[in-house]
Amino acid sequence: MGALLALAAGPALAGASVVRSAAEADAVVRIAMPREMPEGTTFRGVVIAAPGSSAYAPDFLLTTDRNVLATGPILPGLAVRFTGSPPQAVWTAAGDTNTGRYGVSAAFIDDIDGDGAPDVAVGVFGLGIVSLVSGASGAPLGDLTTTPTEFASFGFSLATVRGPDGDQRLLVSSPGPGVARGYATDDLGAPPTLFTLGDGPTPSFAQWLANLGDINGDGYDDFVATEPDFTFGAYVFSGQTGEIIRTHLVRNLSVNRSAAAAGDLDGDGVGDVLVAGANRLRAYSGATGEAIFNLRFDDTDALRSALSVGDVTGDGVPDFVMAEPLAPGAPGAPGTAGAPGPDGALNVGRVTLYCGRTRTPIVAYVGGSAFDAFGASMDVMGASPEAPTALLVRAFRSTGGVEGNGAYAFVFRLPTPCPGDATFDGAVGFADIALVLSQMGQQGALTGDLNADGVVDFQDLSIVLGAFGTTCD
Repeated sequence: MGALLALAAGPALAGASVVRSAAEADAVVRIAMPREMPEGTTFRGVVIAAPGSSAYAPDFLLTTDRNVLATGPILPGLAVRFTGSPPQAVWTAAGDTNTGRYGVSAAFIDDIDGDGAPDVAVGVFGLGIVSLVSGASGAPLGDLTTTPTEFASFGFSLATVRGPDGDQRLLVSSPGPGVARGYATDDLGAPPTLFTLGDGPTPSFAQWLANLGDINGDGYDDFVATEPDFTFGAYVFSGQTGEIIRTHLVRNLSVNRSAAAAGDLDGDGVGDVLVAGANRLRAYSGATGEAIFNLRFDDTDALRSALSVGDVTGDGVPDFVMAEPLAPGAPGAPGTAGAPGPDGALNVGRVTLYCGRTRTPIVAYVGGSAFDAFGASMDVMGASPEAPTALLVRAFRSTGGVEGNGAYAFVFRLPTPCPGDATFDGAVGFADIALVLSQMGQQGALTGDLNADGVVDFQDLSIVLGAFGTTCD
């Protein structure tokens, strides 16, 4: 397992200093989908955490759609629930060779069969179906369907939102016709036509959906839907009315674009928005739409997705992870070059944890083979999204070897706040003193500004000296 992941230290990772080796049992766990796929397979799927799951009691869903590109037989998609420590498969739900790409998307939803356990929605891309299954047993509970116009692409992406009454609604994308729909998840007897979230500006609208929380103060969770066209749009919608609140247009991007909740990066009490695409990661204010930061990286067309992980550094600003495929020949990139797969996978993937205040890398992991799409799907686990304890990362193997071919999920324990650890190396020592002294008197978002007052001064040095010798988690 130690050969599967390693720390990446390429140009985009200058300053990354914490090593979470895959050989350390308390740092990462790898779980394989209980089915081999033919060599050369590329396929979509997601990994999502169950409500209340944590690094110490992992409970999550791992999906993969059918074998669409392999030369061998077409295999049905799977959705497998894992639980326990170490995680074990407790049930498997499967499509068949005639039910499209079962497992292209998934979401945990509120209990609809009355057994007290959250249930699951699974997208079946290609047949106009979202399959509802028991979260406790994997037994089928019914299907959500759509109009013939939206038939083929319905279910490509799923997300959930809540209103002021606490009731949950399921959001379903139909990127072919450019429509996002919303459905009640607790009324299987009624036609699933609760509301239309919006008709997009292009047929590719609503390819990805994500809950942003309530950014306009009306008590309803709002959401973002993306339009991955030549002029990329991230559209922020009202969860109450389905009307567009604002649009973020980013020109001249090509692939691997997504948007997600960022947490409150600017401290105004309103959640913000992350937009990833090409070689840039942008953050926008949820309250005003103004840009908070615009990060550019070395690789072109590299970023696959980004995700907020809460304030793991303890500096009052939420941090984030960024997933990207490594370019051929990049440091830490095993395997050979090749064309992007359906997850936007080019060679091995890399996931990097960044400090949200300084926008500097803390720790990075890379996958273990070409085309593994490591980081194609990510989620956080913990008591709440604001206080996660672990990061879930999905990957697949398609080049053979000792690990086999199939989907995998990884559970990484996130760092915990450690006063004085300015270098994020897991301990407070001379390296932290040296870093603070090197930045003494400087202003701005700096790693040495441990008390986040805008300047590196002797107060920050006192924090290091007071914690000197401390070993962090």
